[in-house]
Amino acid sequence: MGPRTYAIEDPSSTHVRRIYQNHHVHYIPVPVDESGVRTDLLAESNADIVHVTPAQHFPLGFSMPVQRRLELLEWVHQGQGRYIIEDDYNSEFRYHGNQIPPISSIDITDKVIYLNTFSKTIAPSLRLSYMILPRELMDRYVETMSFYSSTVSNLQQLTTAHYLEAGYFDRYNNRMKKYFVSQRKMMMRTVREQLPADRFRLRFFPAGTHMLLEIQTDMPDTELLGKLKEAGILASFVSQYCEIPDPRYDHLMILNYSTITEAKLIRFLTVLRKLVLDA
Repeated sequence: MGPRTYAIEDPSSTHVRRIYQNHHVHYIPVPVDESGVRTDLLAESNADIVHVTPAQHFPLGFSMPVQRRLELLEWVHQGQGRYIIEDDYNSEFRYHGNQIPPISSIDITDKVIYLNTFSKTIAPSLRLSYMILPRELMDRYVETMSFYSSTVSNLQQLTTAHYLEAGYFDRYNNRMKKYFVSQRKMMMRTVREQLPADRFRLRFFPAGTHMLLEIQTDMPDTELLGKLKEAGILASFVSQYCEIPDPRYDHLMILNYSTITEAKLIRFLTVLRKLVLDA
């Protein structure tokens, strides 16, 4: 079997691109719409494998609806040797609406590689992730990769397994959801109090730990980022995560509310307001 071509969402996490680049994997960016990766463009791309984040797209925040998931399954079934990599990070943090089943749970032909991690839900320092492979790939994995030693100790794995089986993980997630809901409310209230609505508009989502702030300005994102950095503030825009520049994603700032305090948020918004309104 020759080299495979991977398709990635555009925009998408820079970590995905860097991993493929560092392993000299040939990949192509495929634009997304409000439902996820565009399957019409995916079909034209000649990709063999597509890497998607259906639970919550980063950085645009949406969850992939069932219809688009079915379209992806139709795509994977139409070609020989095709697979879907379902990166289901952050899927546990959904605050309202029904949880949409993973693509892997509705795939009847075993063509979905499922990935998830406990870095977001338990602790990044745990460095514990997992993968569910299709049966035909599992045999190949055991044959070619089983000699690698796990970087996670047996003690950590067994402790995590007990944590799950005893129901502690579910209870912890419920507490975290309540915390994130309060953080969301704090950020929404503070942004509306501190920023004029005619120049700043929030976009928020039913899942995840970030929002988008749409800024009405002629200042390029790179210039605003530089001015914020001079003020000692690190920020990011959706445009930074685009492989193919797209004006639709200009002036969309990413606001993560997972750990920020109200005092720090007010300081940031005060600086941002002055930079934008004085420009």
